[in-house]
Amino acid sequence: MSFFGTFLLSQLGFSDRSAALSNCLSSLAGTAGAITATLAVDKVGRRLLVIGSLLLLALINTLMMVLELLYEATNWMGLGHAFLLIFIAFLFIFSAGAGPAAWFIGAELSTQETRARVQAASIGAQYITCFLSPIIYFPLQR
Repeated sequence: MSFFGTFLLSQLGFSDRSAALSNCLSSLAGTAGAITATLAVDKVGRRLLVIGSLLLLALINTLMMVLELLYEATNWMGLGHAFLLIFIAFLFIFSAGAGPAAWFIGAELSTQETRARVQAASIGAQYITCFLSPIIYFPLQR
């Protein structure tokens, strides 16, 4: 999200400067989520972190879509601020659950003989999609 967060926030009425600063804060929320997950994983368990975060992310994505549609209809700046809060929650929850899943699920669910290949494919898929996301997203905005 940090690749095109500034653009999304600009589309919701934020100035370029406000959008960039807000995107920076959002990225810090992702870092805080990763730290929280590191501290909570042994107490809560990976399964709850991953499944809970995926369910919450589905809800958050739906809310973000609804806010975007409402903003297009009303141009009310308050919706942009609500979007920003949900955007920050998205990054925190992703980083606390589903985001780092590629780093450990492959190692835990595969045999010793296939572990390196499974983990390489899992992490590779995550990095490739992170790379392709802005490449696909930006041209769609023209």
